[in-house]
Amino acid sequence: MLKTSGKTKSEVERELGLLHGLLRQWLKRFAVNEIENKLELSDRTELEAQIKQLKRDNAILQEERDILKKRYRSFRGNATNEIQDG
Repeated sequence: MLKTSGKTKSEVERELGLLHGLLRQWLKRFAVNEIENKLELSDRTELEAQIKQLKRDNAILQEERDILKKRYRSFRGNATNEIQDG
């Protein structure tokens, strides 16, 4: 409607009863795939989702690394004590 009517975003929002700025947010978040005639996430939104997933994955990996470090130190400490006791 925005492309075909020649109206401004504000005018279209008023006509559709949308909150001010909502159309701009939708345009930023979604893109129309004109070949398949469907709505898709914009590149920016997809990249933000990927960044969010990578941050979660990174946090998990850091936790696993910290656990392994603690176990290694514990194992190394036990091995040293066994050598000294032996």
